[in-house]
Amino acid sequence: EVPRELAAYKRRIDEGGRLRRRQIGSLRSYASEHPGDARPLLLHARAYVAQGWLSQALPYFLRAFETDIRARNDPEMLADLIHMATTETLEQEAADAIRRIYGNEARTAVAKAVAEQSETPRRERLQRLVQTLE
Repeated sequence: EVPRELAAYKRRIDEGGRLRRRQIGSLRSYASEHPGDARPLLLHARAYVAQGWLSQALPYFLRAFETDIRARNDPEMLADLIHMATTETLEQEAADAIRRIYGNEARTAVAKAVAEQSETPRRERLQRLVQTLE
């Protein structure tokens, strides 16, 4: 559940939409007004993922986890971090985040992603991550 003020943003992201700059600014404002709430940070991260701005999304996932450990229960967070770990530029940072936030609990999801990944370089990156989760 998200607060009423964030519901429209969550719905838009859940439906595959993108947030406009003004809407992302509203998330940022809400987060600064509610510093103990990880939900606007998670939505901010997901908004950036929807835009394909993975390097900007990663710090928001980390801040969300640092704000509230329960952020790790977000249904999209691990999948988004795994996707980031397949990229050449974010492989190490995303792998570190997965190990830190999920530890060995991520092994099954990462192993599944390895099996589903058709691109060799991306699959190899995930295979390296799986080995560190054993």
